[in-house]
Amino acid sequence: MGEDPREARSGGDHERDPATDRNLRISDNGIGIDKDVQAKLFETQFSTKSRHEGTGLGLNISRRFVRAIGGDIYLESSQPNEGAVFMVKLPCLKGDSQAGAA
Repeated sequence: MGEDPREARSGGDHERDPATDRNLRISDNGIGIDKDVQAKLFETQFSTKSRHEGTGLGLNISRRFVRAIGGDIYLESSQPNEGAVFMVKLPCLKGDSQAGAA
């Protein structure tokens, strides 16, 4: 099926230090995301809302921005009536003075 979306991409001419990469887990306690919808979450102009409530660009654009810097965003898990968990992986570069900052 192609590349694993969880594999972070190398950004630019800088050397990544995977040991300092940052992972941000975002979760909610909503109704969850149906399996058929999960496969479409990051498609351009896909939305579960009506045309008047949203454009369906949010997750697609977010993923593009994060991948442009060598990271990734993906749905980690979702269960009916238990919400959803998204993972955002952000790379840090070797010698980055902010790598150890909290």
